[in-house]
Amino acid sequence: ADRPNIVRAVLGSPMDKGHISSPGSLVVEISANIDDQTAEDLSYALEQVRGAGALDVWTTAIHMKKGRSGHMVSALAFSEASEAVIAALLRHTTTLGVRIAEKQRRTLQRDWISVDTCFGAVSVKLGRGPDGGICNVAPEADDCQRLAKAEDVPVTQVRQVALAAAWSAIHSQLL
Repeated sequence: ADRPNIVRAVLGSPMDKGHISSPGSLVVEISANIDDQTAEDLSYALEQVRGAGALDVWTTAIHMKKGRSGHMVSALAFSEASEAVIAALLRHTTTLGVRIAEKQRRTLQRDWISVDTCFGAVSVKLGRGPDGGICNVAPEADDCQRLAKAEDVPVTQVRQVALAAAWSAIHSQLL
């Protein structure tokens, strides 16, 4: 009798973490130093680590003990994928251990558009800043490479044509 009989509910849906990251989202950086694996085998290992759920995988040239050249292999993953990424790194490289660090990251909101070019359709990723303005425009590399091969032209030509088409589409929507 002394309190109102009400309930408040909020209906929503989860964001796709693969495309948009909220400000300050946590990720795990996993790294290992390697000085005894061939470049061919290391390239294969990086593909396996990416396939295990890493958001990004990269190498950095380093100098190790005894003056040896080596590579630091680093992978970035959401925490729920980190164990699979660690397992892939340990399985497919010659490292005996990995370092793990939690990191914060901030990303632009990402949207996709498709543009028609004289070579064919290309998906283009748009990066939007906090104000919604477009900060980055990037044609999908796989689309550009596929079309370049099919048309027997340099991939840079396809990318430039796709960029021009994307900016044209963006500006026509803004007006």
